[in-house]
Amino acid sequence: MATKVIAEAGVNHNGSLDLALKLVEEAKLSGADSIKFQTFKSESLASFSAPLAQYQKKSNSYKSQIDMLKSLELTDKDTKRIFSFCNEIGIEFMSSPFGVDELHFLLDLGMLSIKIPSGEITNYALISEIGKFISEGNINVLLSTGMSSLGDIEEALSLLRFKETLERITIMHCVSSYPAPNKDLNLKVLSTLQNCFGCKTGYSDHSENIIAPIISIALGASAIEKHLTLDKDLPGPDHKASITPKLFAKMVSDIRATEVMLGNSRKETKESEIENKLIARRSIRAFNNIQKGSLITKKNIIFQRPGNGLSPMEIDKVIGAVASKDYKDGDLILDLNLNEI
Repeated sequence: MATKVIAEAGVNHNGSLDLALKLVEEAKLSGADSIKFQTFKSESLASFSAPLAQYQKKSNSYKSQIDMLKSLELTDKDTKRIFSFCNEIGIEFMSSPFGVDELHFLLDLGMLSIKIPSGEITNYALISEIGKFISEGNINVLLSTGMSSLGDIEEALSLLRFKETLERITIMHCVSSYPAPNKDLNLKVLSTLQNCFGCKTGYSDHSENIIAPIISIALGASAIEKHLTLDKDLPGPDHKASITPKLFAKMVSDIRATEVMLGNSRKETKESEIENKLIARRSIRAFNNIQKGSLITKKNIIFQRPGNGLSPMEIDKVIGAVASKDYKDGDLILDLNLNEI
């Protein structure tokens, strides 16, 4: 199954519908399967006293989190236009709801995949409501797990009724740091999540490179999410931890190449190896002339390339037998009935 590649537009539209639509275009051109936004109501999401994170302070001049959020909030009309445009050009629209009302709005639009943001993994009301819809078989859920413990994940999964809905849940490993340093990425936790919960896993990447997503594919990730920006120097909280369309396209290309390279897990001779197998392996050959009726011993045979005769691994079929015909020096020993003479 092909890896699902999600371009995380997030709030990199800076509140502009035109910029959001341009991000959709670039995501499609870059080879992404989906593009994901965020759907929230600022005053429901944060209190007036909620502070900015340090990385947010560096990227804008807002005094509080709610002021920043208001500048990044899309209207319902904007979201509907983005959804329609995604359908027009053939890329899946996704958005992370930050509340129950936002969830219902997105589902009414026709969205089929819900991404639960890392910060909402303890939002009981939201996750419980999502659990109702996933149990009815209507949606797929990606659960982001930045800042979480295994206990947090288990509690969220229980609200999602994961024992009944296992096939429709993907647990997304994530490190909620912007950008996330390499030393904190902990990609081996993908195996831990697979072993603990038996769900599909994915990786939501906030690193500054495209190496981590590639590695995660080899570790079993079935979905990759990476922030996309048109310009890393734009104002806004997430641009610095995002990649531009050119690098995003390179990442998608490398992901598709990695899928091919990983193969099917069966150890077998590949078509491209067959010619070299003949050339590189050895066959049992006569060493000096061997007359008919003579005893075959280790002294009158040799193992030499190419491998177009009996394999040296079949030496027990040859040693101690009587030659059924004359062999010249270098002839292949091919008589499989030697031991019957």
